[in-house]
Amino acid sequence: MSTTPENQHWYWQDRHDTLEAILSGRSVADVGIEEKNELLRIQDFKQYITDILAWVSDTLMPRGMDGVSATIQLLEDRVSLE
Repeated sequence: MSTTPENQHWYWQDRHDTLEAILSGRSVADVGIEEKNELLRIQDFKQYITDILAWVSDTLMPRGMDGVSATIQLLEDRVSLE
């Protein structure tokens, strides 16, 4: 599975839709609390996964010249420690 934000969003959307389809065919009395909670957790996760992965990507691989300069400085600092 690809870890790009777009692919992650669609992966969780598919998981959500599959579980929702399974649960929608059952009566409320037949659906357990754990199944309901899983659906809610997936809804929350898929809502934020794109933002989470974009934040991680920006943190680990900063964009723009400031990010490049910071990366170079970090590398120079590490080399000087050795």
